[in-house]
Amino acid sequence: MVRFGSGPNFKILSEDPYEAVTEFPEPKRIEELSDIVKIAGGEVYSAIDKDGSVWVWHPLVNDNGFHKLENITDAEDISWDGNAGVNILREDGTVWKWTAYGEELKFVLADKQFRTHKFEENNQYAVRKIEVNTNYSALQIEGLKDIAALSKGQGQQNFAIAKDGTVWGWGENIGSKLGLPDETKFVDRPVKIAGLSDVSSIVTAKFNTLVLKKDGSLWALGYDVGDYYLENKYGPELRRIGGLGKVVSVALGASHAVAITEDGKLWAWGKNYGGELGDGSFKDSLTPILVKSFK
Repeated sequence: MVRFGSGPNFKILSEDPYEAVTEFPEPKRIEELSDIVKIAGGEVYSAIDKDGSVWVWHPLVNDNGFHKLENITDAEDISWDGNAGVNILREDGTVWKWTAYGEELKFVLADKQFRTHKFEENNQYAVRKIEVNTNYSALQIEGLKDIAALSKGQGQQNFAIAKDGTVWGWGENIGSKLGLPDETKFVDRPVKIAGLSDVSSIVTAKFNTLVLKKDGSLWALGYDVGDYYLENKYGPELRRIGGLGKVVSVALGASHAVAITEDGKLWAWGKNYGGELGDGSFKDSLTPILVKSFK
C-alpha cells in the first residue's frame, strides 16, 4: 500500500491548518500495512486486509499509528462517512462504524452511545477541540441488515445498498442529496429512501449523489453535477443523466463526474476549471461529453 499527495502532517499538532500539512509528491510505501485488498480515504483513513481485518488511522490524533479494529475479522466493504468515521460492511450484511474522534453531528449506534464534535470559533478558522476515541472496537449501526454494498465518495451523506437493490440513507441532506425533502437537513439513523430500487452502486460528493442502477442507467440526487453555482437546480426527485449508454462504472469529484460505458467509452461532465473533463479545454459541460474510447 502506498500514499501520495498532501494531507495532515504526521508530526505537527498545529491549530493553523496551513502549518499542519505535509506532502508526498511521489508514492511512498506504507511499510506497516500489507496484504491490503480495499482502502477508503478521507479525513479518516481505513483499509481491509485479506483476512477481513480493518485497519484505521488518523495522523493528527493517532500519532501516526495504524490500529486494527479489535472486533472485526470479516469485513467485505468499507467507506469514509464524510466526517470522522468509517462505515464497515460485514459478511453477515450488517454495517458497523468506528469514529476517530467526536463529531459535530450525532449518530445513534447499537449500544446507544453517542459521539459529539465540539467547535470553538476563531476569527480566522474553526479550532477543533478533539475528543479522541482510544477504543478500537467498531459499533453496529441500527436498522441495517442484508446489505450488499456501501456508497463511496467524499459526501457527508451515507447510503447502504441492500441485497434486493433497495437503499437506506443517513447523514446530511442539504440540497436533498439523500433523496429526502430539503426541509430535512440531517438524518441521524438509516431510513429507507423511497423511489430507489435495483441499485448497483452509489457515489457521493459534497453537493451531489449519483446512483447507478443494475440496468446501467445513471441517476442524480441533490444538485446537478457542476450546476450548483449557476441555477441551483436540486431536489429529492431522481433525475436521469442523459446522453449515456449502459454505464458500468462512475466516479464523482467535487464538481465533476466521469463514467465508463459498456462499449469502453469514457464520459465526463461538470466543472472544468483545471481541465478535469479531459477534453483539452477549460469549458464546463452540464451534459456528458465523450473524452475517449478505449476500444
